[in-house]
Amino acid sequence: AKLELPRLMKVCGENMIQSLSPETAPAIVYALKGVKGVGSMIEVWYEVQNKVRQDKALVDSLMMTVEV
Repeated sequence: AKLELPRLMKVCGENMIQSLSPETAPAIVYALKGVKGVGSMIEVWYEVQNKVRQDKALVDSLMMTVEV
């Protein structure tokens, strides 16, 4: 079962990247924050960053959800 976890994380990460939209971006970034340095999630974190950088609607969505 322990060997299944990395594969499951990779599949989940790929699904997050595929479902990235202005509506889902804040929840996806929030979910990734805690695991952004773990295994295949590192690649997912950078892929999400790259997609956000290239999409004004994603940037706007994330900026509008910032709370201090």
